[in-house]
Amino acid sequence: MTRSIGDIDTTQYRALVTAEGDTVVEYRGGVTVDITRASDGARLEELALTESGFETYSTDGRSVTYDWPGTWLVVAFDEVEAAAFAEAGLPEAFVYLSGRLSLDAPTLIFL
Repeated sequence: MTRSIGDIDTTQYRALVTAEGDTVVEYRGGVTVDITRASDGARLEELALTESGFETYSTDGRSVTYDWPGTWLVVAFDEVEAAAFAEAGLPEAFVYLSGRLSLDAPTLIFL
């Protein structure tokens, strides 16, 4: 699978460090993505992702929580994440419609 930014990208972000040392990244703006399946070249164009959300990275680097109120694309960025996704019964990339997704090494927890 390959992905690229679509025709719309007005995304802005800022990162803040909490008193506990966690890093919180806040996103706003709109973005679309194009996704191409490697096996047959099938393409999903201009998938509109949510316009705001937060990612929280733990101080120890062992967990991340994604808070997106709307559609978002989740992709394993390396072999470790791909293995954690597989262990949880998930593909290496997927779209979810809304909610909170917590990734804790080496497992995934949906809240």
